[in-house]
Amino acid sequence: MKLEVYTALYLLINKLPTLGSIEYDDLKKDIVVNWTKKNNASPLANAKYLVKKLNKANGGTKAGLLFKGGFGPGICYHPLGGMVLNKATDNFGRVHGYQNLYVTDGSLIPGTIGVNPFLTITAVAEYCIEHILKTDFET
Repeated sequence: MKLEVYTALYLLINKLPTLGSIEYDDLKKDIVVNWTKKNNASPLANAKYLVKKLNKANGGTKAGLLFKGGFGPGICYHPLGGMVLNKATDNFGRVHGYQNLYVTDGSLIPGTIGVNPFLTITAVAEYCIEHILKTDFET
């Protein structure tokens, strides 16, 4: 492909048509993960298409690293969600029903944004903490 494989991973990030979830089942007294391999089908097809197109344009060859030995659709590289803004928290990451408990990480974002989320997570965290410091801890 004539570009470093880890760089290609950024190009392969894409949106999931169906989001997964993790819930607590009171009856079973257990955690239930709602995710199947079908959730991976569309992103995997998109990734294979892109790699094939890049290889054709740049004279590359198919390598197993992306889809067989270490990287692949069974890995969640950037998990998001769980404590979504304005659902489990207020608009600034204060957890509903718990005083002085704050969430300011990727769990505030409801699902995939189609790119590496590190800058989005950083921006959301800074937004939340600036407000929290001004309103909850100002002396």
